[in-house]
Amino acid sequence: MRISDVARAAGCSVRAIRHLHEAGAVPEPARTSGNYRNYSASDLVAVLRARALINAGVAVADIHSPDAVERSISLIDARLALLSQQRTRLIALQKNPVGMPADVRERLLEALGDSAYARSKVDAFDLMAVAGVATPATWETLRANLGDDDCVVASRELADIWAELGRMRERDGRVEGAVDKLKALYPLTVMRGVAATLSPGDLPLDFGDLEVHGAQGVAVRALAGEFDA
Repeated sequence: MRISDVARAAGCSVRAIRHLHEAGAVPEPARTSGNYRNYSASDLVAVLRARALINAGVAVADIHSPDAVERSISLIDARLALLSQQRTRLIALQKNPVGMPADVRERLLEALGDSAYARSKVDAFDLMAVAGVATPATWETLRANLGDDDCVVASRELADIWAELGRMRERDGRVEGAVDKLKALYPLTVMRGVAATLSPGDLPLDFGDLEVHGAQGVAVRALAGEFDA
């Protein structure tokens, strides 16, 4: 078998085969009387094994390591996980190209008004939609909550408290009471039941990434403690 035949079977170039020999990853085959490489079936097996490991991400120098196959499988699993994440995001983009569904966006802004709190919620849901964290159940839950007058009233009250906290200093004596009210209101707002509809995400974000002003950071830390608990 000629080197070109082996390269075709292995799905690589003749140069790549020669590199395997030069690096000592695959032994040189026997030579013909004309000094051409003459590959046997066992030579082809050695090349196919080496190329399978290299294609998986194993370095040429590590091909003969005892754990080379296990390492290659781990590398492929990691790539599959990444592809799965990318697929999830693309499906989310296909369903909602700009983020959250337009009807939910409009109803949320209508319910909360054009406030900083409302815009922060829209931004958060857009991010969750694009990242594939929000699910169809998320939007259905929001639609139901936005149709509940009690949820809307609680959300508007929370937005007012949030704005007040933004105007307070952290050492202001009114902060503790405002934070307690906010914590009590949060489960009654349009966010009611939303957390249970979210799928695990791969974005390294937490409460500390929220943009806050004044004493809002105190409220964020308090809410983070509630979720951690």
